[in-house]
Amino acid sequence: MLDNLIASGKAVPMIVVMPNGLVLADDSPSSADRIFTLTHVDGFTRFEPELLASLIPAIDRSYPTRAERRQRAVAGLSIGGGQALNIGLGHLDTFAWIAGFSSAPNTRPGEVLLHEPAQARRQLQLLYLSCGSKDGLIAVSQTLHRYLKQHDILHVWNVDEYGHDRESWADS
Repeated sequence: MLDNLIASGKAVPMIVVMPNGLVLADDSPSSADRIFTLTHVDGFTRFEPELLASLIPAIDRSYPTRAERRQRAVAGLSIGGGQALNIGLGHLDTFAWIAGFSSAPNTRPGEVLLHEPAQARRQLQLLYLSCGSKDGLIAVSQTLHRYLKQHDILHVWNVDEYGHDRESWADS
């Protein structure tokens, strides 16, 4: 998908890093009964400091990055969407391009993420929220969307007719 966007001139060449947003000693696939345990959920919380303190510096040392906020994006899907919004909006000094797709309830409230709306208005290059109208998680994105509108923070709000599924994410 990115290769096609770059070839058509709709995107610039970029380095894409797709880490596992779950920091656990055993990161093998989880059984259904383990997914929402406190230990498992805490693994998602531990990702933020790992990303900021370890992964980003490692990428910057290893690849020819443009290590500045206007050249850095964070995006995620479902729990990763909540992580992307939490991390990106919580660290506008590091990220200017932020997207959450079908963001999960781990997404922090707008007043926590953006307690200084004027700063967000100045620093964001793009904030993209997307969710399917049949997605059981749509209230999470709708709540953030309303907060953003109320505080005049520009963002793209995309709602399609899908659920929490590939069709929604592919269209977004």
